[in-house]
Amino acid sequence: MIKDTIISTFNTEDRLNNVQFLSITTSAQIIDQLIEYIANHQSKFITAKGLKNSKASIAYIKDRFKESFLAHAKELLFKLHVMSNLYKSIHANKILISGNPRLTNITRLPNQDVKFTFEVTCPINAEIEEWKYMIFKFPQRKFYKDLDKQAELFAKVEAENEQKYISNQIELNDWVCFDIWLATDDNQLFIKQLRENFWLKIGLGEAYLPFQEIFLGKNKGAEFTTNNLCFQEYFSESIDTKYSFGIKIVEILPNAFFSLTQLQDHFKIKTKKKTHQKLIEVFSYRNDISLRRTIVEDLLSLLLRKQYLSVPQSQVLRHQQYLLDELQNNADYPVYKVEKNFDTYLKQLAEKQVREFILMDQIAYKENIGCNHDDVTLYLNLTRRPRTKEFIYFQHPALKANSLEYPISTQEISQSCLREKTLNHIIHHLENY
Repeated sequence: MIKDTIISTFNTEDRLNNVQFLSITTSAQIIDQLIEYIANHQSKFITAKGLKNSKASIAYIKDRFKESFLAHAKELLFKLHVMSNLYKSIHANKILISGNPRLTNITRLPNQDVKFTFEVTCPINAEIEEWKYMIFKFPQRKFYKDLDKQAELFAKVEAENEQKYISNQIELNDWVCFDIWLATDDNQLFIKQLRENFWLKIGLGEAYLPFQEIFLGKNKGAEFTTNNLCFQEYFSESIDTKYSFGIKIVEILPNAFFSLTQLQDHFKIKTKKKTHQKLIEVFSYRNDISLRRTIVEDLLSLLLRKQYLSVPQSQVLRHQQYLLDELQNNADYPVYKVEKNFDTYLKQLAEKQVREFILMDQIAYKENIGCNHDDVTLYLNLTRRPRTKEFIYFQHPALKANSLEYPISTQEISQSCLREKTLNHIIHHLENY
């Protein structure tokens, strides 16, 4: 077992125009350990005729299937370490990118290290003007008494639900945060740093049954191992496996109640009156658009009018394709498609959203805003109820699709969460300016 080895190093490489190349290089020692681990497990399924000695058999299998095992080792590294480390390094080094990193190459270096190379698109000009002294007129709520009653009832019911909640065990529709790692035969952590943190919503339906079997009834802090097929398939698309995965439950967000305390922490609210006013934002609607959404869209529109952000057209086209794929899953897509200016509107929306992403990332770096476990917890608390989900403008793609039957890396959610936290930072400042 390797305890203190540095798994990988991060490097920025060549930059061509608005394209930057980043790399994560993993040490040969880690690769060798992973291949040994894979070979040991595959020896349970592969029989080497004429070799009765287990060590000789494993050595033969390792040599015979070395290319397949190396490819699988890269796959495990990518999902259990590389992507997480890449996002952490991008944020730590305040590298401004447009869109998601794209894996372009995985190479075995002469010294046997493995290098993962990513291409990222960088904004051509992303200098932002001072926004802190900007005058923003906040849209006002509708003053129907019924809205106050709805918000008060919502807060009352959720407070009562929280008081009644005594389970402390994972139940259906709960969010679960957990660490996962490859375990040895004696259920020990195989490589210390190969331990990734994920979030998963335990939903209803057949797609969730394997995860229900693993998590339902477990408490926060529980530590156990599993060789359930759902994790084998998630971490290994190239070969069949039956690994033991160690799991530790880090956090549980019960669906049984919506936490008003976490709402207050998320928006830096301290009084009951302010909490009520904040809830009104998702109860007050005009033309089917919530007050919260109106505030955000008006604010971002004003900010973008005052900033010159030249966005790479390549990224606009990629995001346009992403939006099109998303729309095609919408039942109303045929109606949208026949609209005369559909393609133009789609491109405008893509460019607007890419500019918003760049703006939020730039302000986050400039203001030294970070994102930690508690921030992600507060962010996901808002998804517990359809109404409060309206508070989230920068939704992770899985939240928009309601397709949560797979684990989501915490670092992947953190990117959306950081943008949302930055947006709230701006709103909070301008409200009190």
